[in-house]
Amino acid sequence: MPTSKQEFGSAQLHTHLVMRPKTKFLTVVWGQSYISRFATLALPSFLAPGNLPALARATELEVVIMTRRDDIDFFEKQAAFRLLRQICPVQFVEIDDLITTAVYGVTLTLAYARPIIACGRDMVNIHFVFMNADFVLADGSLQALSTHILSGRSIVLGPSFRSTAEAMEPLLEAAIETSTGILSIPTRKLTSLALAHPHPTTIAKTLNQDFCHSTQVNQFFWQVNDQTILGRYYLIFMLALKPERVITTINSFCDYALIPELCPSGDEVAMGDSDKFFMLELQQRNQEMNLLRLGRQRDSEIVNSLQYWTTAEHRRAATHDIVFHAGEIPKEIDSAKADARAFVEKIARKLGRPRFHEGHRYWVRGVEAWRNYRVSQGLSAAPIELAPLKSSPFSWLWAFLNFWRRKLREPRKTPFHPYWLDHYLLSTVIGDILCSNDARLLIVRENASLVDHLVGPNTAVQFATPLETLKNGPPSPRQNSDSYTHVLIYLLRKDCRSAQELVAQCRSKMPPSGTCVLFVHHLYGETENSDFSWELIQYIEEIIGETSPNASCTYVGGSLKRTLSKSFRSLTSAYGRFGFLSLPWVVPMMILGAPISLVCNLLLSMRQPSRHFVSHCSSVAIQFKMRSNLFR
Repeated sequence: MPTSKQEFGSAQLHTHLVMRPKTKFLTVVWGQSYISRFATLALPSFLAPGNLPALARATELEVVIMTRRDDIDFFEKQAAFRLLRQICPVQFVEIDDLITTAVYGVTLTLAYARPIIACGRDMVNIHFVFMNADFVLADGSLQALSTHILSGRSIVLGPSFRSTAEAMEPLLEAAIETSTGILSIPTRKLTSLALAHPHPTTIAKTLNQDFCHSTQVNQFFWQVNDQTILGRYYLIFMLALKPERVITTINSFCDYALIPELCPSGDEVAMGDSDKFFMLELQQRNQEMNLLRLGRQRDSEIVNSLQYWTTAEHRRAATHDIVFHAGEIPKEIDSAKADARAFVEKIARKLGRPRFHEGHRYWVRGVEAWRNYRVSQGLSAAPIELAPLKSSPFSWLWAFLNFWRRKLREPRKTPFHPYWLDHYLLSTVIGDILCSNDARLLIVRENASLVDHLVGPNTAVQFATPLETLKNGPPSPRQNSDSYTHVLIYLLRKDCRSAQELVAQCRSKMPPSGTCVLFVHHLYGETENSDFSWELIQYIEEIIGETSPNASCTYVGGSLKRTLSKSFRSLTSAYGRFGFLSLPWVVPMMILGAPISLVCNLLLSMRQPSRHFVSHCSSVAIQFKMRSNLFR
């Protein structure tokens, strides 16, 4: 036994250190471009003194990174990762078998579940902290979280605030300490920057403005003053969980299932004051812009949306007040809280029974699509973490409808598909390039699933994203050459104003005889009343600059193609919205629609792709030689 106060104090300190709660900090990221971005902003913010270092002092901390096997070596090369290893142990968990080219939510959920389930019965003795790879933490956020971990809280909810990446990233990069590579920003400073650059979807979910709203109803905000925003979240991040029971599989998305499955008691607290905890979510400006509509949203629309997907846990989360403030909390906050409480209670009175997380329609459809992508990649065995889906008496109908939904969404299109002509034009352009002798091709695209599958194996092709190209220039060729013979830039309509700047960046990696193809895709254009053919004229300077005899354009589109695409999207939307109630008319129309689509596509293919005017253009391929003086 200790014989002095000093010895007694030392014994207490030793006991405290031994009894520190075990904590696993989980994050999911794969692919070199995403890992580089993670190591540039997110991870440096995690390394701030009041974050992972503070959590490591308070708990027995281990960082667990779920990634691909081939990416582990790339992590080791990152300076921020080497700093991480000095703070706490790091474990890699391979998730190659979970990754597909789409349905990211299923992959993320199974990736989070894998290290938890691997703990077996010991999971009830561990606090699991979840952190997405695109979050940026204010300094001190994880230290504030540690107080709830030390108190043994089962559920800690962590709200994120969405801001525009294009505006925020330069500011954050400038704030990184050059000597250490750490991003240490106080909560109020980061909150101030975020409030000054809210994402358009954040503005749309602010109820005391009349300009626009979002059809994706999951969060609501009230602007209190220039430095304060109050939030209520139906969908909120499960920041930290201490399991109350053991699970062996996962049966819904992580932000639907982990709380009720692991912590059924509902013993939760929300990190509701940005002075203590602030988590920034960076999103590109155009992200989810297709969900925005002008004017206010009717209460009936909000109720219908929430009724469709919310579980009991989602509705409980909306009872927490979340205050984001860059200065002192104003006295008007009480009035804003009263308005928020009245609004949520009014909506709650109009809602019916909540959805159950297990077998949730979003999860069932997501898993079906995820499995189909796995099959296309030659992966057929289900991972052990995935709970079997519940069957229903109408399972054959679900299978039929999901088959058509999958066919409509999958990257590879057949002549039965209403978007086949766009796919045909793009595949023809890429095929012609690859047939060239000694072709060295750079493809610049944002959505890999729409383009990459058209490139066969063993081809001299490299890929980059528009954001990477605009920021750092195109990547250097891997082949024994200092230039590319061809560049393909694939842009969606929303990004076509950056076309000329992208081409200018790519010119540095091309010889004077090089060929560049700009492919602009008006994806889902049939959902709009406007005619993209006329809109393209407005973009002539941004897209092709000066008129040149070396530029040639090929178009796909037309009223018939638009009508066909619009009809199929209406059917899939009806099924997605009404479920079984839509079957009496959706099933017959789907059966009838396939041969109609085939006939229409065959007729259209006799005249398109075309160099003549096409109304309601859905795709255009613009090819030009770099020796022209086309781009200034």
